[in-house]
Amino acid sequence: MEALQHDVFAANVYVMTPKGRVIDLPNGATPIDFAYRIHTDVGHTAVGAIVNDAMVPLNTELHTGDVVQIKTMKGTGPSEDWLKFVKTNQARNKIRNWLTKKETENHLKRVDEGEKILADELRKRGFNPKEYMEKKKLENIYREFRVSNHTDLMYGIAVRSINPTSVCEKLTNQKAHISEQAALSRVLGKEAQHRVSKSGLVIPGIESMKMSLAHCCLPVYGEPIKGFITKTEGVKVHRADCPNIAGAKARLIDVQWDEGDVERYYDADVNVSARDRSFLLTDIVTVVSQCKAPLESVNAAVNHDTLTSTVKMVIRVHDISHLENVIANLRKVESVINVERTAH
Repeated sequence: MEALQHDVFAANVYVMTPKGRVIDLPNGATPIDFAYRIHTDVGHTAVGAIVNDAMVPLNTELHTGDVVQIKTMKGTGPSEDWLKFVKTNQARNKIRNWLTKKETENHLKRVDEGEKILADELRKRGFNPKEYMEKKKLENIYREFRVSNHTDLMYGIAVRSINPTSVCEKLTNQKAHISEQAALSRVLGKEAQHRVSKSGLVIPGIESMKMSLAHCCLPVYGEPIKGFITKTEGVKVHRADCPNIAGAKARLIDVQWDEGDVERYYDADVNVSARDRSFLLTDIVTVVSQCKAPLESVNAAVNHDTLTSTVKMVIRVHDISHLENVIANLRKVESVINVERTAH
């Protein structure tokens, strides 16, 4: 009987809530397992854990006798990385269900974005979207873009893997009207064509021109951009909302991202504001690493009057979705107040 009792206790850990409620968990369980055992919403919104009055990472292994308290934040959700260390099937299944639901919601959101992009492109050319976005018309071009349904086509347009200009041309059987840049290049005796730069950019109608990403706002693949014609450095490509080009419409030209290169990285400036605490910087750097975003530089400063910290980082991401994922996960870090990109 003693041997049986020993096996039972060795296979489980018994931890407590601050109010003294005993929770039994499998050996190796973490605060995330504990949170989901308390309530699904506690697990979904967990952003930190206090064990025996000390803040610990969410992947900390719990032991019998530990007193565990979970810090939560409304509007947050579980991370896919949690699946790597949770021990209970209950936690694993609930995390997967949430991620699947979120992925479906994000996919549908992208589909809506794709429809809006295509409709805007058609209107820009003087066509009625309702007429040209009919089911039968779209079905006729699925094969040409290697998709099998409406959802896949619109999703591809939203994530820039399918060019909306090409879709319009197939739907209307008309090539795009000659752009102002193309007309200009013709006057200069140059044949209009797409030119791809080392930055993965396309300038419609310009045969050869130096291009580079602006350091003030550091645009990343997939977000709206504009080209600014400089006097000595060719075209500097800015984020469309960059404040530094707000009053320079006369010198702006259209530029586009070329098809994405999965190996390419783009720098992004990110600022994190948080209430100061121990291990804050460690937790922030860990999240960035878990999101597979290489860290180029990091600088932290503490305001002792307000007891807040500011962490300035330059991280490397593949595209805007990758960056948004990093920012969303940074907002889940305990004591973080705000996360934002910056423009210089």
